[in-house]
Amino acid sequence: MIGKVEQREAVPSIEGGSETSVSHIWKTSDKEETVIIKASLENVEDSQKEISVVVAGEPLPDLIIEDIYPESSTQPEIGKPLNFILKIKNQGEATANSSIAKYSINGASGGEIPIPELSIGSSTNAGFSLTPEDEESISVTVLADSGRTVSESNENNNELSKVININHTLPDLRIESISLNPEEPHPGENITFTVTVNNIGSAALESSEIKYYINGTNENYTGVIPVPALAAGETKVGTFFWTPGNEGQIEVKTIVDAGSVISESDETNNELTKTATVSKETVSSGSGGGGSSGSSSSSAGDGSSGSSSSSAGSGSTSKEPVSNVDAKELSTRHIVSGYHAKFDFVENATCIINVEFDPKKTFKRTTTIVEVLKNKSVFVPELPLEGYINM
Repeated sequence: MIGKVEQREAVPSIEGGSETSVSHIWKTSDKEETVIIKASLENVEDSQKEISVVVAGEPLPDLIIEDIYPESSTQPEIGKPLNFILKIKNQGEATANSSIAKYSINGASGGEIPIPELSIGSSTNAGFSLTPEDEESISVTVLADSGRTVSESNENNNELSKVININHTLPDLRIESISLNPEEPHPGENITFTVTVNNIGSAALESSEIKYYINGTNENYTGVIPVPALAAGETKVGTFFWTPGNEGQIEVKTIVDAGSVISESDETNNELTKTATVSKETVSSGSGGGGSSGSSSSSAGDGSSGSSSSSAGSGSTSKEPVSNVDAKELSTRHIVSGYHAKFDFVENATCIINVEFDPKKTFKRTTTIVEVLKNKSVFVPELPLEGYINM
């Protein structure tokens, strides 16, 4: 009997003291197994013998994950790339063809890792990267031969998992304040905005940027200012400039790390908004001096002439006789060296829309006056050529 199948073979006559052999052909199955073979003589007591035969399968490879570990010995941190080393071995009895391993993070699929051909007993190292998010720990699992393209002697030892603890030490950017200079600006007056930002987190951070938005009456403006690296607890300031053209309320909104490039312990305190009012300046039309002034004239094409003057200080009138002034308009703002200056005349009282230049010196509040004259200015010997303005 072979296994559970009974077979019979004839035994010829045997003389006393002699022996003979009886053969039987048996075809093994196509799987690895152990078979019990029994033989006995009919009608002969205690003649049964049996043996155990192991049917060996085809030599196969056997892939295992030996280890998964971070490439660096430093504590993994949230928001920073973390590189892993995967060590995989073929402990089988045949060469393993190239295959694909897959890794997952906390049960979610992460990506694929190509594994080269591995000879008997050989191993290889492969790598993959991930960036921890807001977690105290992550479970990293790697599955060898994820597509089952390699026939193995053991298909149940291809997986390995490890738990990695994450460092929660993070920076935290916060917009502390926004200030304006002047605090009560007027149309056409240059405003200096100062933004104070600090890192209230427990870790340093590299450079970032502040994005600002200004919404006024029928006018909007936006821009970006850089923020240098900040140590934990450090505070720094940034400045930007804008000149309103209209009266009314303005809203200034600032956002640090607007693109959420930096991982922070608190992402909800990166924004601050401030409002202010731009009001028309009340200017005295009486005579007065102080400061320096200059004037110019132009031909209006109809025999009349125009002029403009600027005054640094408290004076806000030109020295042209009032009887020769047909119309005039004033515009006031600060002049800062190195920053383009522009005086807008929004009331359209004259033919002059604006005056702009690049100052080489810094003045405080400066008033520019444009005038349309009835006749030639007392300060010029003759009218300029028609159609040209001499400034």
